Amino acid sequence: MAGKQQGRRALRVWRLPRQGVTEPILVLGCAFLLGALSGCFAAYHMDGDGQAALETYLAGYTGVLQARGGSGWGTLLWRAVRLPAAAVLLGLCPLGFPALPLLVGIRGFLFSFVVSACGCCAGPEGVLAALLLFGLAQAASTAALLFIAIPGWGNARNLALTHRGREAGFPVRGYLVWCGLCLAGALALTALCHLLSLATVEFTAGLLG
Repeated sequence: MAGKQQGRRALRVWRLPRQGVTEPILVLGCAFLLGALSGCFAAYHMDGDGQAALETYLAGYTGVLQARGGSGWGTLLWRAVRLPAAAVLLGLCPLGFPALPLLVGIRGFLFSFVVSACGCCAGPEGVLAALLLFGLAQAASTAALLFIAIPGWGNARNLALTHRGREAGFPVRGYLVWCGLCLAGALALTALCHLLSLATVEFTAGLLG
C-alpha cells in the first residue's frame, strides 16, 4: 500500500499547475531537436583530420573492449546520470527555467553528433556501430533527462516568473521520488547497453574495419 501511494505521489509531478505538461514538452522538445540538428550539421562539416581522429579513437576503443572485456564502469555510469542529476537540481530553482532547455539541447547535440560522425566516417555500418557502442546508452540517459526535465522545467518556470512554485502545488517530494526512479532506470539501462556492446564488440569492430 505504501509503495502504491509513493508511486501515485511521484506521478503527480506530471499534473503541473497552470500550464500543465504541454508547454514543457514543446519547449524541451524543440531544444532537443535544435541540438540534434546542430550535431548532424557539425558532423557533416567535420574536416579530414577530425574524421581521422575519430576513426583512430573508435579503433582504440573497440580494441580496449576486446582486450579487457570492458572497464571503467564507474566512469560509464557517472556519464549516464550526470546530466539527469543536474536536471534534478535545476528543476527546484528558478535557474532551471533558462538552463534546462540548454541542458536538453546539449544532450541532443552529443547524441546526434556521435552517431552522425560515425556515419560520415563509415557509412550505414558506422551508424550501426555507433548505436551499439554509444547510442543505446546515450538514449537511456536522454530518456531519463527528458522525464526529469519536463516536470522540473514547469516548476522552474513558476519559480522564475511568479515566485509561487511551491504555493502553486508542485509536489516536491513526489518529484524527488520520480527523479530517483528515472536515475535508477538510466543506470540499469546503461549497464545493460554496455553489456550488449561487450557482447557485440567483435561484430562492431568488423563494421568499423
